[in-house]
Amino acid sequence: MTQASHRPDTGLATGAQSIQWPAIIKYFGDAELTFVRDAAAWTEGSQLANQQYHLLDRLIAADGRSYALTTGSDGKISPVFDGNILTLEVLLEAVREHASQQGQCCVAKLAASNLAQAIGLVETI
Repeated sequence: MTQASHRPDTGLATGAQSIQWPAIIKYFGDAELTFVRDAAAWTEGSQLANQQYHLLDRLIAADGRSYALTTGSDGKISPVFDGNILTLEVLLEAVREHASQQGQCCVAKLAASNLAQAIGLVETI
């Protein structure tokens, strides 16, 4: 008897790639991060998919994939995989910088065992 593998909800497809949620938006030149729970949070009732982004702002998915935020002909933002995959170390450094900007103390102690867990920290900061 075989077991079906459980795959997390990937939601928004971008070409051959699909985004693994949750994700964060990393703003170019700023320590600010925005937590994005799932595809519905990105598309429904949110300004996230409708605002203007800097050319180097990125959506970082739970698997570490980095997505450029490109504007379509309809004016909506579409995440497009840019070929980069962040390591846990790089992502944790961004989360620590964000926490420090938010006035959190002891940010050096922030830790996570995987990328999704590091992204989840942003929701609690």
